[in-house]
Amino acid sequence: ADAAALQRAGGLVGMGSHGEMPGIGFHWEMEAHGMGGMTPMEVLHAATIGSAETIGRRATLGSLEVGKFADMVILDGDPLADLRNARAVAQVMLAGRLYDAATLDQLWPVRQPLPPAWFSGDEARRWLPDQDAR
Repeated sequence: ADAAALQRAGGLVGMGSHGEMPGIGFHWEMEAHGMGGMTPMEVLHAATIGSAETIGRRATLGSLEVGKFADMVILDGDPLADLRNARAVAQVMLAGRLYDAATLDQLWPVRQPLPPAWFSGDEARRWLPDQDAR
């Protein structure tokens, strides 16, 4: 509630999950601000341009404008209708490449599957305990 009052009075409010639960922690913080009385639009403002400004990066992050980084998420739901819809990520645009959020396969500019991780397949077997030694 204090964050909502501060933002409405012209103060600067940003989000941050502080690394405890990367990714989902940011969403939980957004939802907590909503529970504190912020409207969905106020939460999205604090989560985007407000957060960029709090770290001194408003000129390069936080909104879609010419000359700024344009990394973004494409959602399956409207976060203005329900903030929890911000977790319904369908695709991610990162450094000019579009990825499927569920598989991390690249969709554009070249369609290609996510390469196998170093810890999968035959390489992973090197790190497993010897099954015959039991």
